[in-house]
Order: sequence, then C-alpha cells, then structure tokens
Amino acid sequence: MSLTIMSCDSDDDGPNCPEPLTGELNTTETEFTGKWSLTNIEADDEVDLTDDSVDNPSTNIFEQYSACQRDNVYEFKNDRAYSFKQGSTETDCTNTQTLSGTWMLNNNILTFVALCTSQSINIDLNDDNNEFVIESNYTFVNVDNETINTKVVFTYQKMDDPQ
Repeated sequence: MSLTIMSCDSDDDGPNCPEPLTGELNTTETEFTGKWSLTNIEADDEVDLTDDSVDNPSTNIFEQYSACQRDNVYEFKNDRAYSFKQGSTETDCTNTQTLSGTWMLNNNILTFVALCTSQSINIDLNDDNNEFVIESNYTFVNVDNETINTKVVFTYQKMDDPQ
C-alpha cells in the first residue's frame, strides 16, 4: 500500500486574468459612449449562406442573416463597462447571447476585457462619431459546404438616445 500526498501551491490563484480597464474617459471615449447597432456586413467575396434552393451568392452577408443574427448591439458606458447582446431585441430568438466587461478606446484601437481575456481591434470611426467599422478576415461555410475565406467589414451605427 502506498500513500500519495498531494498539495496545492499556495501561489496558484487560478488563471492570470487581465485586470478590468479603469480610469476616466478621454474626450473621444466620452463621445463614443452609448448603444451601437450592427447595420451591415459586407464581404469582399460572394458567399451563399441562404439554403433556399437558389444559387444566389452575394457580398451582402447582412441580408443573408436572420433577424436574430443581425440583432447585435454594443453598449459602452461612461464607467468603462460594456455589454454586447445578440438576439435581445428581436422576438423568438433562440440563440441569444450577452457578454459584458470593460472597454477602452485609444487611437482607434478598441480594447475589451471580458471572460478572463483581453482583445484589441482596430476600428474606423467616421467624422460624425456616429458610425464605426471593423475589418476582419472571416471564414464562411456556404450552402454547398465549401469554405470561403474573405475580408469582411462590419458596420455599427450609434443608436439615438431615447428622451
């Protein structure tokens, strides 16, 4: 008979998670606060995502998504908290998602800290501060089960604040 003794390192506090983003907002960030809704998704290459028995590839990915898939809203708050919600305003969405964390915008680099990760993305904010775009390489699987890698531009528009 053998006896095995196991111990935990007292310095092991779990994963090394990034600290939440803190601090006062700069002027650009203050203007950026509010709700932003996904308004368009455009690909460089044509893709057919609609299983409608018609061969109709398009670069307009947004139109091929269901209302629930298009229902994406970021909310950036002045205390650096943010949330991202999918399928929260449309009715009968079955795959709703909510993500929350903290944010920072510096020199068109939007940084998120959430779920023990940090992500930074380059955005292009228009001169009126009411629309931003994110460019990303994306992989789609079309209705014929073919993989298509293409550049995609996601457009978000600032929503009017209800009075």
